[in-house]
Amino acid sequence: MELASPAAPATADPQKVSLLEILGYCGIAAGLFGTFAALEESGGDPRTTVIVTSLALAVVFLVAGALIGVGAPDRLARLRSVCWFASVVAFTAFLASAIEPSDRGGFALVTGLAALYGLVLWALSPRVLQQLTFFTLAIVTVLILVAFPDLGLAFGEPNVNGAGFTLWLGGAAWFALGFLGLVRPPRPAMVIGMVSWLQGCSLLGRDSEEAAAIVILAGAVAFLFLGGSRGDRAVTGVAVVGLLIGTFALLTTLGVEGTGPGLVTLFVGVVLLGVGIWSARTTGPGPRAAFGTLSSPFGRAKETPPPAAPQGEPPQVPPPPDDGDPLD
Repeated sequence: MELASPAAPATADPQKVSLLEILGYCGIAAGLFGTFAALEESGGDPRTTVIVTSLALAVVFLVAGALIGVGAPDRLARLRSVCWFASVVAFTAFLASAIEPSDRGGFALVTGLAALYGLVLWALSPRVLQQLTFFTLAIVTVLILVAFPDLGLAFGEPNVNGAGFTLWLGGAAWFALGFLGLVRPPRPAMVIGMVSWLQGCSLLGRDSEEAAAIVILAGAVAFLFLGGSRGDRAVTGVAVVGLLIGTFALLTTLGVEGTGPGLVTLFVGVVLLGVGIWSARTTGPGPRAAFGTLSSPFGRAKETPPPAAPQGEPPQVPPPPDDGDPLD
């Protein structure tokens, strides 16, 4: 007697998924537009109206994401993530209207409670938007506690050293968590951490622009090395942007102007580029053609057969296409 093999999971129709996705996003946009239009024409106490409406929107978006359910196709799971992101935004508006913060403690209470709500949704759905929502609200809460007493708006420029150090340290810590795989998804954590780190460096650089440029360059080099060790294009891309920012900032602070310093800088740049190009030329399989074969870019791409497997080894099977979140 043969045991029946388990049934393969049913795959969703891509056209149906596309239609549902379109209906969902259009419904979100139309619902928000109609809500704001109705609020504009309604009378009564504005504060009460905002409290009731924002709380209702938070619940509606929460239930909408829950009804999509766990294990939905990736594009519908992304729609679920958007719904829960909108729920956190509406809940934050509800807290701000209900508490009416006027000091450091009040503002920190609003963002802190919203961060806790975002953390719960992130634990239920480890997607990019949920991670970004929690990190943003959490870092803003710390920023309020650190930088709120010394904004200095009434007496000249504010002192942003506390905010810069918070963003710098928080971004580095978040990048480390992503690099070590201690948060989900890890790739967005590295990118979010790098962006926050660069923002912190830019704020800290108001007092010492030379030091900030050097720190940005050193950090970008470290990020480029770490991202390259993982073969992560998103991380290395942001690191390259950091290298460009740090280079321009350093040259600006050094006061490179005039023919002499400009030519020296040009010479150094040409040498560095030449070393990089030559290293790229001699790295990997070779020799390689400089331009390749001229072929029309129109039409379907020709499929190249996989290399023949040596005798005694099974043929290589290409991996299935990755239809998941590009930053997961």
